[in-house]
Amino acid sequence: MSTGDSSLLEQFAKQKGLATFDDEEEEEQQLFPQSQHEIVVHAEYCTALRPSRTGSLRGSSQKYIDHFSQLEDVFAPLRGDGELRVVANQKQHAAPAASRTAAATKRPSSAATHRTVDASLGVNTSAARLMATDSEGGDGGRLWPRIGAFEVSLTLRNTQSGRTHGPALIHSKLETGRWPLHAKVRGRFLGVLNEMLKADEIDFGLEKAYREKLESSGKAPG
Repeated sequence: MSTGDSSLLEQFAKQKGLATFDDEEEEEQQLFPQSQHEIVVHAEYCTALRPSRTGSLRGSSQKYIDHFSQLEDVFAPLRGDGELRVVANQKQHAAPAASRTAAATKRPSSAATHRTVDASLGVNTSAARLMATDSEGGDGGRLWPRIGAFEVSLTLRNTQSGRTHGPALIHSKLETGRWPLHAKVRGRFLGVLNEMLKADEIDFGLEKAYREKLESSGKAPG
Protein backbone atom coordinates (compact mmCIF):
# COMPACT_ATOMS: atom_id res chain seq x y z
CA MET A 1 0.00 0.00 0.00
CA SER A 2 1.37 3.41 -0.95
CA THR A 3 1.92 6.21 1.53
CA GLY A 4 -0.96 8.16 -0.03
CA ASP A 5 -3.33 5.21 0.27
CA SER A 6 -2.27 4.68 3.89
CA SER A 7 -2.96 8.33 4.75
CA LEU A 8 -6.38 8.18 3.07
CA LEU A 9 -7.21 4.99 4.98
CA GLU A 10 -6.25 6.60 8.29
CA GLN A 11 -8.27 9.73 7.47
CA PHE A 12 -11.32 7.62 6.58
CA ALA A 13 -10.96 5.58 9.78
CA LYS A 14 -10.82 8.72 11.94
CA GLN A 15 -13.90 10.18 10.21
CA LYS A 16 -15.83 6.97 10.91
CA GLY A 17 -14.56 6.74 14.50
CA LEU A 18 -12.56 3.60 13.74
CA ALA A 19 -9.15 2.72 15.16
CA THR A 20 -6.22 2.35 12.79
CA PHE A 21 -3.57 -0.34 13.18
CA ASP A 22 -1.20 2.18 14.79
CA ASP A 23 -3.93 3.26 17.24
CA GLU A 24 -4.49 -0.35 18.26
CA GLU A 25 -0.78 -0.80 18.94
CA GLU A 26 -0.79 2.32 21.12
CA GLU A 27 -3.74 1.17 23.23
CA GLU A 28 -2.89 1.13 26.91
CA GLN A 29 -2.08 -2.29 28.30
CA GLN A 30 -4.45 -3.45 31.02
CA LEU A 31 -2.63 -4.52 34.17
CA PHE A 32 -4.04 -7.04 36.62
CA PRO A 33 -3.38 -7.49 40.34
CA GLN A 34 -0.62 -9.83 41.48
CA SER A 35 -0.45 -12.05 44.57
CA GLN A 36 0.79 -9.14 46.73
CA HIS A 37 -2.30 -7.05 45.96
CA GLU A 38 -5.48 -6.71 47.97
CA ILE A 39 -8.48 -5.07 46.27
CA VAL A 40 -11.16 -3.59 48.53
CA VAL A 41 -14.50 -2.73 46.97
CA HIS A 42 -16.63 -0.70 49.36
CA ALA A 43 -20.30 0.19 49.05
CA GLU A 44 -21.98 2.89 51.07
CA TYR A 45 -25.63 2.04 50.72
CA CYS A 46 -28.77 3.48 52.27
CA THR A 47 -30.13 1.45 55.21
CA ALA A 48 -33.28 3.51 55.78
CA LEU A 49 -36.52 1.59 56.22
CA ARG A 50 -38.50 1.57 52.95
CA PRO A 51 -41.27 2.43 52.42
CA SER A 52 -41.03 4.88 55.30
CA ARG A 53 -43.87 5.45 57.75
CA THR A 54 -44.31 9.01 56.49
CA GLY A 55 -44.22 7.97 52.83
CA SER A 56 -41.20 10.16 52.08
CA LEU A 57 -39.07 7.13 51.14
CA ARG A 58 -40.37 4.73 48.52
CA GLY A 59 -39.18 1.45 47.10
CA SER A 60 -37.60 -1.43 49.00
CA SER A 61 -34.67 -1.60 51.41
CA GLN A 62 -33.97 -5.07 50.06
CA LYS A 63 -33.04 -3.63 46.66
CA TYR A 64 -29.99 -1.94 48.18
CA ILE A 65 -28.90 -5.21 49.79
CA ASP A 66 -29.48 -7.13 46.54
CA HIS A 67 -27.31 -4.72 44.55
CA PHE A 68 -24.57 -4.97 47.16
CA SER A 69 -24.67 -8.77 47.11
CA GLN A 70 -24.03 -8.71 43.33
CA LEU A 71 -20.79 -6.74 43.59
CA GLU A 72 -18.51 -9.70 44.30
CA ASP A 73 -19.71 -11.53 41.18
CA VAL A 74 -19.22 -8.36 39.13
CA PHE A 75 -15.62 -7.77 40.21
CA ALA A 76 -14.28 -11.24 41.09
CA PRO A 77 -13.27 -12.09 37.48
CA LEU A 78 -11.12 -8.93 37.41
CA ARG A 79 -9.04 -9.59 40.51
CA GLY A 80 -6.22 -11.40 38.69
CA ASP A 81 -4.01 -13.11 41.29
CA GLY A 82 -4.95 -10.63 43.99
CA GLU A 83 -7.33 -10.89 46.92
CA LEU A 84 -10.77 -9.33 46.64
CA ARG A 85 -12.73 -8.03 49.60
CA VAL A 86 -16.22 -6.54 49.29
CA VAL A 87 -17.38 -4.55 52.32
CA ALA A 88 -20.35 -2.36 53.17
CA ASN A 89 -20.85 0.84 55.15
CA GLN A 90 -17.34 1.08 56.63
CA LYS A 91 -16.44 4.73 56.38
CA GLN A 92 -12.67 4.16 56.47
CA HIS A 93 -13.01 2.51 53.03
CA ALA A 94 -15.32 5.15 51.51
CA ALA A 95 -14.03 7.63 48.94
CA PRO A 96 -14.79 11.36 49.30
CA ALA A 97 -18.04 12.14 47.49
CA ALA A 98 -16.32 14.22 44.83
CA SER A 99 -13.38 11.84 44.34
CA ARG A 100 -12.88 10.45 40.83
CA THR A 101 -9.18 9.63 41.16
CA ALA A 102 -7.05 7.63 43.56
CA ALA A 103 -6.48 9.40 46.87
CA ALA A 104 -3.10 9.91 48.50
CA THR A 105 -1.03 6.84 49.34
CA LYS A 106 -0.98 5.71 52.96
CA ARG A 107 0.14 2.80 55.14
CA PRO A 108 -2.48 0.06 55.67
CA SER A 109 -2.84 -3.09 57.71
CA SER A 110 -2.55 -6.30 55.68
CA ALA A 111 -5.39 -8.79 55.21
CA ALA A 112 -5.33 -12.58 55.29
CA THR A 113 -8.60 -13.94 53.87
CA HIS A 114 -9.46 -14.48 50.20
CA ARG A 115 -12.54 -12.94 48.56
CA THR A 116 -14.45 -12.30 51.76
CA VAL A 117 -17.71 -10.35 51.88
CA ASP A 118 -18.67 -8.15 54.82
CA ALA A 119 -21.46 -9.73 56.85
CA SER A 120 -22.98 -6.59 58.41
CA LEU A 121 -25.94 -6.24 56.05
CA GLY A 122 -28.76 -5.68 58.53
CA VAL A 123 -31.41 -3.07 57.78
CA ASN A 124 -32.41 -0.82 60.68
CA THR A 125 -36.05 -1.14 61.64
CA SER A 126 -36.32 1.64 64.24
CA ALA A 127 -36.85 5.25 63.20
CA ALA A 128 -34.09 6.21 65.62
CA ARG A 129 -31.69 3.81 63.87
CA LEU A 130 -32.52 4.43 60.23
CA MET A 131 -28.99 5.59 59.54
CA ALA A 132 -25.58 5.23 61.20
CA THR A 133 -24.22 8.44 62.74
CA ASP A 134 -20.73 9.49 61.75
CA SER A 135 -18.92 8.99 65.06
CA GLU A 136 -15.97 11.10 63.90
CA GLY A 137 -18.19 14.09 63.16
CA GLY A 138 -16.36 14.57 59.88
CA ASP A 139 -19.48 15.40 57.87
CA GLY A 140 -20.62 18.39 59.87
CA GLY A 141 -23.16 16.38 61.84
CA ARG A 142 -24.74 14.66 58.84
CA LEU A 143 -25.90 11.06 59.23
CA TRP A 144 -24.15 8.25 57.40
CA PRO A 145 -24.77 6.16 55.32
CA ARG A 146 -26.71 8.76 53.38
CA ILE A 147 -30.33 8.52 52.27
CA GLY A 148 -30.50 7.07 48.74
CA ALA A 149 -26.78 6.29 48.63
CA PHE A 150 -25.23 3.46 46.66
CA GLU A 151 -21.64 4.67 46.36
CA VAL A 152 -18.99 2.18 45.21
CA SER A 153 -15.32 2.83 45.98
CA LEU A 154 -12.10 1.02 45.08
CA THR A 155 -8.90 0.73 47.12
CA LEU A 156 -5.72 -1.14 46.16
CA ARG A 157 -3.23 -2.31 48.79
CA ASN A 158 0.21 -3.79 48.24
CA THR A 159 0.67 -6.14 51.21
CA GLN A 160 4.42 -6.42 50.61
CA SER A 161 5.26 -2.73 50.47
CA GLY A 162 2.44 -1.57 52.73
CA ARG A 163 1.30 1.00 50.15
CA THR A 164 -2.36 1.89 49.67
CA HIS A 165 -3.86 3.58 46.61
CA GLY A 166 -7.33 5.04 46.96
CA PRO A 167 -10.09 4.95 47.89
CA ALA A 168 -11.48 6.17 44.57
CA LEU A 169 -15.15 6.50 43.69
CA ILE A 170 -16.23 4.32 40.75
CA HIS A 171 -20.01 4.75 40.98
CA SER A 172 -22.33 7.20 42.73
CA LYS A 173 -26.09 6.79 42.83
CA LEU A 174 -26.33 10.14 44.62
CA GLU A 175 -24.61 11.88 41.68
CA THR A 176 -26.18 9.94 38.80
CA GLY A 177 -29.55 8.98 40.26
CA ARG A 178 -29.02 5.49 38.82
CA TRP A 179 -28.18 2.03 40.02
CA PRO A 180 -24.81 0.75 38.74
CA LEU A 181 -24.85 -0.94 35.34
CA HIS A 182 -22.49 -3.90 35.55
CA ALA A 183 -20.75 -3.26 32.22
CA LYS A 184 -20.15 0.42 32.99
CA VAL A 185 -18.98 -0.09 36.55
CA ARG A 186 -16.63 -2.88 35.41
CA GLY A 187 -15.15 -0.53 32.83
CA ARG A 188 -14.71 2.19 35.43
CA PHE A 189 -13.19 -0.35 37.85
CA LEU A 190 -10.64 -1.51 35.26
CA GLY A 191 -9.68 2.04 34.32
CA VAL A 192 -9.12 3.19 37.90
CA LEU A 193 -7.46 -0.10 38.88
CA ASN A 194 -5.04 0.21 35.96
CA GLU A 195 -3.93 3.67 37.11
CA MET A 196 -3.47 2.39 40.66
CA LEU A 197 -1.46 -0.62 39.46
CA LYS A 198 0.80 1.58 37.32
CA ALA A 199 1.48 3.84 40.29
CA ASP A 200 2.07 0.85 42.54
CA GLU A 201 4.40 -0.75 39.98
CA ILE A 202 6.57 2.38 40.05
CA ASP A 203 6.51 2.67 43.85
CA PHE A 204 7.13 -1.05 44.38
CA GLY A 205 9.95 -1.12 41.82
CA LEU A 206 11.70 1.89 43.36
CA GLU A 207 11.38 0.49 46.87
CA LYS A 208 12.65 -2.92 45.76
CA ALA A 209 15.64 -1.36 43.97
CA TYR A 210 16.40 0.76 47.05
CA ARG A 211 16.34 -2.27 49.35
CA GLU A 212 18.51 -4.30 46.99
CA LYS A 213 21.03 -1.45 46.87
CA LEU A 214 21.15 -1.26 50.68
CA GLU A 215 21.52 -5.02 50.99
CA SER A 216 24.37 -5.06 48.47
CA SER A 217 26.15 -2.33 50.43
CA GLY A 218 25.70 -4.24 53.69
CA LYS A 219 23.26 -1.75 55.22
CA ALA A 220 19.93 -2.78 56.74
CA PRO A 221 16.83 -1.12 55.21
CA GLY A 222 15.46 1.69 57.38
